[in-house]
Amino acid sequence: MKKLSVLFFLAFLPLCLMAETKENREANRHEIRIGIGDAVMGHLGFTGWYEEPLPDIVPPAPDWGLGITTEEWHNNLKQERLNYSSRHVLPHFFLGYQYRFNSWFGFGFQFDFSGEYQPYEIINGYGQYIRGGSSHTLDWALIPEVRFTYFHREKVNLFSTLGLGAAMRTTWSPTLPQWGMGPIETQYEFSPALQGTLLGVSVGSNHWFGTFELGYQFEPIFGVLMHKMASASVGYRF
Repeated sequence: MKKLSVLFFLAFLPLCLMAETKENREANRHEIRIGIGDAVMGHLGFTGWYEEPLPDIVPPAPDWGLGITTEEWHNNLKQERLNYSSRHVLPHFFLGYQYRFNSWFGFGFQFDFSGEYQPYEIINGYGQYIRGGSSHTLDWALIPEVRFTYFHREKVNLFSTLGLGAAMRTTWSPTLPQWGMGPIETQYEFSPALQGTLLGVSVGSNHWFGTFELGYQFEPIFGVLMHKMASASVGYRF
């Protein structure tokens, strides 16, 4: 048991030697950090068929004996539906800056981006492959935020944040016809961005530290109520 206690003490000795004092907190008011957040809600998006209503019975070829007309046959050939087979989501990456006015209040901003890639096939009304394509999305957000530190010790802080900013979604969908590359159309959407940390933990020394946060991020254009519910980061105070 003694050996175990000694090993435990030696493991945490560097952190104890670099303990943040009140004087260092006042001197190191700026901090920057870089981190990554989850994309769990992004993986819950739609996959499968997306289509206009099709007739209950679609013959493989025109059969005028069954009463189908040439016009109806051509309409089924022109009718298209999308088959989304998979979805690949990029987690949230973010870069943040904070200025600490005192031991409990800080103000700064956070730049966040994430994305997704989803290939699909375009099928006609007879189930025949027409062409392939893919949907690409990048989401960007710039969010000023305030931070409230309600528990402060030399090496451990507990905090909450609240931020309101702006978000932009960039979407483009190149299609792949039978010959060559089809046209690429890029769309831009804008919306407010709300972000909050319900519980944040910061552990570190005078300069280097790490954080873990539980909270939410919400932008109406992203189509989900909350995302980026858990995140971790490393930072530096100066």
